[in-house]
Amino acid sequence: MIEARKTVGRACRFRPSLRQDLVLVLLCCGSLSACKTGTAPKPGPTIVKPSAPAFVPVPPSCRPGPDVVLPAPANAHRACVIDVGSRNIKLLVAETPGDDPRGLFPVRTCRTRMGLGEKDKALPEPDRLALADLIKNYRALCTRDGGELTGTFATEWARRSTNLPAIVDDIRKVSGVEMETVSQEREGALGYLAATKGQRGRVVFDFGSRSFQISVWPPGAPAPTMLGLPLGIDEVGERFFDDPSVKDYATGEKAFIAAVRQGLMAQPEWKASHKRTGKLGKTLVSLGENGDVSLAALGLLWGAKKGGAIDEAGYNDRVAASKARVQPPFGRVMDVIEISKLRAWRKRLQRDQALFDELRSPERRKLFGHKMMAFPALVGWLAGEFGVERIVLVPDELAMGVLVEASLTAREAKVPQPNP
Repeated sequence: MIEARKTVGRACRFRPSLRQDLVLVLLCCGSLSACKTGTAPKPGPTIVKPSAPAFVPVPPSCRPGPDVVLPAPANAHRACVIDVGSRNIKLLVAETPGDDPRGLFPVRTCRTRMGLGEKDKALPEPDRLALADLIKNYRALCTRDGGELTGTFATEWARRSTNLPAIVDDIRKVSGVEMETVSQEREGALGYLAATKGQRGRVVFDFGSRSFQISVWPPGAPAPTMLGLPLGIDEVGERFFDDPSVKDYATGEKAFIAAVRQGLMAQPEWKASHKRTGKLGKTLVSLGENGDVSLAALGLLWGAKKGGAIDEAGYNDRVAASKARVQPPFGRVMDVIEISKLRAWRKRLQRDQALFDELRSPERRKLFGHKMMAFPALVGWLAGEFGVERIVLVPDELAMGVLVEASLTAREAKVPQPNP
């Protein structure tokens, strides 16, 4: 008994930590006779309650960093939009000196990966609370930046959700924000506005995590035509490339394009859009690009001859070094690439089995592998259907489309209306 008391006493000299056995902690804190007298030990770490989130989302990645305080806008209106996507939750803070949407310019962008599209359709309470808390923090950052929160929008993951009212309610209670779920048609329209700032005569492509949209607005048409399918980047990777039974890239690509063709052919808008392609030029605009498509087209995400796909750190470093530039007549772009580079990228995947296997490996597929397999297949096929010769890669996303729409509405409201 005496020896046992000495053993427990020695253990009690150390400050409890999460790695110590729970029984030992209870012995130290509950059996006072076994602990030596003296200065009371400092309290140990707080044990997380079961109702708390089961995970801690990574801190938001912001440009500029969240610790940077933006100067007050000078003769400009500053507004914010929160985009609750299937993969990332994003904050856009942008300003414009007037109501011309072409003057909109982002002054802060943030993103946090939560992978809502990969979770249960009935989002569990821990995940709902983590999402609500993140939105609350984004709202506070918007306010500190001197911005007005224009809206908070969810996309494909929310359209599939089976407990959306509970999600919306939790977000409202925690953050005071009302989240809106946009339809696929509206998502496509906002994407078109984000890419073109309202200019007509373009084909716009938005490749999300769980769906894609194609928006076409020929001259003379009252509004853009939207086509879309629930075949986003990760959806495509999981369905057509990840399965070990898919022996090579060409096999998965063939099945993927067959599904796309079948889905689009069933939509009346597809035939209508084809009749107008002659008025749309030779350019396809791709939304929400971070620079990785340009890197892939140049062969900078893998080795020169066989395999050699870079790791997560290498990918993050190269994407972080990619910067947008202004290139007339497209505005802010990450790059403009010829369709021939996309064909070369696709052929590399068809002949390089080692690279295909690396891209669909668990270490890379969710980070960038799925996109590197799906993008050349789908965009290459679309280029053939629409007669596209070049791809304009723009960094703007749905959130910018919301602000463009608001600017156009404000400008129209100022136009004098004829007396009845």
